[in-house]
Amino acid sequence: MDQFEQIINQMIALFEENLPLEQEKLRAVQEDDVAAVEDCMKREQAVVLQMRGLEKKREDIQKANGWAGLTFREIIAKAPQEKQHAYSQLLEKLENSISLFQDANECAMDTLRIHQKEIEKVIKFKDPNGTYNQEGQQAPPKRPMTNRRV
Repeated sequence: MDQFEQIINQMIALFEENLPLEQEKLRAVQEDDVAAVEDCMKREQAVVLQMRGLEKKREDIQKANGWAGLTFREIIAKAPQEKQHAYSQLLEKLENSISLFQDANECAMDTLRIHQKEIEKVIKFKDPNGTYNQEGQQAPPKRPMTNRRV
């Protein structure tokens, strides 16, 4: 297996390994478990950093092979005949992994947006001015920062 195949396989593995993270985030959002959502988002940040590292390596490998700036489909067309089928299968598997990951992420984010709106509605219902602190208790009224007495 060449370097290009190895890096694509690593990218596929990263998406597949972290799909449960997106599903966990969705569950946490549905259960209004803010701490778990925050934990998932922190772990997602680490995944993003890993993905950036893999992307950099992939770009370097493509450049070394004379494929800089080419799409995967263009790479398949320029690859040696004996590699084209393997690259095509890898591309399909990568696309599927990315799609599953993105679908789970979008579902979790959509659910988060819906829950956020519901929380905001509850706050507005309790107080039309929305003056509640982070603990859900009514916040003291805001005072002007300047004194208008002369």
